[in-house]
Amino acid sequence: MAQNFDDSDCNGDISLHARVETFYKKYKPQKLRNPDFVQSVIRHYEKHDHLDKLMPQLVAKYGPDP
Repeated sequence: MAQNFDDSDCNGDISLHARVETFYKKYKPQKLRNPDFVQSVIRHYEKHDHLDKLMPQLVAKYGPDP
């Protein structure tokens, strides 16, 4: 069963959506041309019950969390 996406608190007071968006703004801003991109990434990880792996995988692929 997929985890329920809670946009309100992932790292202190910053939402997961904001963290992913900030990540892509720094490392792959062209991905943000699609306004639904960040939400689609989150949904993909949520659907596969791997939401907890999203940020570690972004760090492994692109570099430190901005």
